[in-house]
Amino acid sequence: WVHDWMSEEYKHIEGKYMKFTGYPCSWTFYHHIREEILREFTFHDFIKDEVNKYLEKVKGTRKNATFIGVHVRRGDYIRVMLNSWKGVVADKAYLEKAMDYFRNKYQEPVF
Repeated sequence: WVHDWMSEEYKHIEGKYMKFTGYPCSWTFYHHIREEILREFTFHDFIKDEVNKYLEKVKGTRKNATFIGVHVRRGDYIRVMLNSWKGVVADKAYLEKAMDYFRNKYQEPVF
């Protein structure tokens, strides 16, 4: 049971691998391996090139396109949010309002 993940005892955990369970969302869990994480999650140039070619096709004739990614987490999140966190799950109206925000903010948003 981690009580204070910034304490000295957690700076040098033995073993090659570790498993976190639950929802370790704080950046402080990973600050000591930030550079390694950035390396691992940086796309290779050949992938970026392919994506940029694809986005140029999607962009079409738009001069001021702004690409906006939308991630809608459903599945387990509905149960976890409602039962464990006593939270609220975004509905269709919320998502439409969020998309309208970007439609108003940018000239040519592409979702």
